[in-house]
Amino acid sequence: MATQLFYNCTLPRFGPLCQYSLDNYISHNSSLYEIIYNFYQHEYNPINLTCYTHLEYGIDEEFCGQLYFSDCEENEYQCANGQCISKIFLHDNRNTFECLDRTDEILKDMKGNSPLSFKFRSESTFATEDITCPQRHNPNHMKLTSSCLLTRVQILEELLFNDKPIEICDDCWIAVKCQSGIYDRFDPRCFIHCSKRTCKEIIDQSYPDILPVPAGTIVFGHIFFIYTKEDMIKFNARSISPSYVCYNDQLCDEFYPNKSLISFNNVTYRRPADFPLKLKSFALTRGNWFNMYVLPLYQELSHSNKIHYNESANCNNLTMYKCINSSMCISKHRLCDNVTDCKYNDDEECTQINGSCLLHGLDNLFKCTTTNICISPALVKDGWCQCGSDQYAFCDDEDLNNLYIRKHVSFTTICDGFTELIPVTINGRYKTDETECEYWQCTDEIDCYSSSLSFNCPYQHYHICVSPQTNQFMCLPLEKHHQRCHRGLPLRIWLNIDQNLTIAACLCPPSFYGNMCQYQNQRVSLTLRFQTFSDSRRTLFALIILLIDDSNERIIHSYQQLTYIYIRDCQTKFNIYLLYSTRPKKSFLIPLKYPFLPVHRVGVQLNIPRTNDGKENCVDQPCIHGQCIRYLNDKSFCQCYHEWTGKYCTIPHRCTRSSDSLCIAISSNNRSICICPLHKWDNGKCIPIDENIVSDKPFICIRPKGFSGERCEIVDNKIILSFHKDIILP
Repeated sequence: MATQLFYNCTLPRFGPLCQYSLDNYISHNSSLYEIIYNFYQHEYNPINLTCYTHLEYGIDEEFCGQLYFSDCEENEYQCANGQCISKIFLHDNRNTFECLDRTDEILKDMKGNSPLSFKFRSESTFATEDITCPQRHNPNHMKLTSSCLLTRVQILEELLFNDKPIEICDDCWIAVKCQSGIYDRFDPRCFIHCSKRTCKEIIDQSYPDILPVPAGTIVFGHIFFIYTKEDMIKFNARSISPSYVCYNDQLCDEFYPNKSLISFNNVTYRRPADFPLKLKSFALTRGNWFNMYVLPLYQELSHSNKIHYNESANCNNLTMYKCINSSMCISKHRLCDNVTDCKYNDDEECTQINGSCLLHGLDNLFKCTTTNICISPALVKDGWCQCGSDQYAFCDDEDLNNLYIRKHVSFTTICDGFTELIPVTINGRYKTDETECEYWQCTDEIDCYSSSLSFNCPYQHYHICVSPQTNQFMCLPLEKHHQRCHRGLPLRIWLNIDQNLTIAACLCPPSFYGNMCQYQNQRVSLTLRFQTFSDSRRTLFALIILLIDDSNERIIHSYQQLTYIYIRDCQTKFNIYLLYSTRPKKSFLIPLKYPFLPVHRVGVQLNIPRTNDGKENCVDQPCIHGQCIRYLNDKSFCQCYHEWTGKYCTIPHRCTRSSDSLCIAISSNNRSICICPLHKWDNGKCIPIDENIVSDKPFICIRPKGFSGERCEIVDNKIILSFHKDIILP
């Protein structure tokens, strides 16, 4: 110990040699935790895109149809995207989502009542990561990406228009964007570029007879636009419609059959007027070329796009609905969602039958009282009134809390001068909570609802706001924009203090990697809740969560260790990232149904067996150096003896551990995975606070009877009663 040298770092410096520092340090931050917390209060607005590099070209849509054919268990809830989660997570916390598309919660976190607007103002955790916008394909908010960040849409549009066809030069490409309306003609770029020669003159001299604009496909992986030179020169409108919409007719059908077609190289060319397609007007879209011509393709051709419906053999599945007069089938969870999937719109015919919404075998449709229709639960609290407003301008599917309040009067609101209760008819007269208040006896209530607030923020660059986590006033840092590291934390590495020589780096959250956190990790976003029986509610459990592939080697990609005790964690949801080291993706006890997905979001409750429940042996696994054990879910596995691993315990390994620890396995990077003993403190047992739980205390103490205090160091007071031996007690 005497030969080791330790450095006492002063914030914002940290590290073994104090060689790291944080750029966004503010002097009043007292800890690294505060620095990180305050950094993530700034809104995240990306300036470029992250990348996922683990897919081969062209297979990103290959297996997606499987999502719609999944069948959940009775104790599971099926999200709108087909994912299955435990029903205990349904509507349990409006700020956390187990469904990837967030349809397990009522959406109250939207900005401006739009499900496409989502502000990232917290750490890169489950509350804000690995989620999609549930209404991406709603006709009112179609867009290119499932991300909830509007800035990502803008970046994608910019990248789409930067994709120049190889047939033309840079000058001509800018002229094309100005002439077609991709750039507004009053844009300074157009004034400058087309000042000496008009855009038409540049196009006339350099443009081929036909050209794809933009250069690649636009929607569904095969549809693109063609502009002819003739149309580009002939029209003078501020925005010019594409001359042809081109597509692979093997992937689209049910278009007007009596229109003239042009086919070339397995591509079909149609004039926009020959489609069942209504392009939007210049005024309605404010001249946005993308909204005028691209979004209508999503909105009106999605039901004709076969790329998502190529598994017609599964139409007999109980989870599927077969469109009338068609071979196409869709998931029943896409019924009544205000998006037309079937050619004849029969998937949106959702009228109540005898006042009931038990339609098509679904029992979770939302019943509208204002109108006689049923809607998908995904549309409830989405910022758009689907049921229609009543005479008091209330909407069934949006004003759930207000409607309850307006129909159920509270005692404290009676005769307070404000009408809260919707008028009801009593003996032919309309009455509210303010009716006949002259008979109300409570007239001496003074200042019941007023409050005084004096809350000052001590620092110049802060302002007062209400915390979305605690609903209490707080001081929030004014927005900064550190977008160098995407969702990571900007870091500076000091190479030479005397020369002030540093390099920039990033601390990436588990979901990202790369020098700028620009790459997406393959990962499992796991939410766990545990349940124990009464005989073990004072028992401390050490739990190891392993991501094991379902191979003979049983490779452990990543793992997390948790401590669980009922009195502290009975309602706790443990949120864990498990990262893949290699592919393919398979797991064992909790199966991952869709290995083709980059991100798996899993929510499950696990029951810890009773203390007297013995291991159930089995014989269906040839465990060479181990024994066959059966899980509670009836799956069996080989529990290997010490220093053996593999599916059938045939692979030897050597575990490096201390004498009083328990070796569980070897990770993919050949490190021993061990469970260490939990040390005792005074008269109780000291439990370190789990890193997945936010707390300002490093540990808690399980107190036996007769002791108290944070460290179980206080002997409780006792009252000792003694009686003379001659006194006979009853």
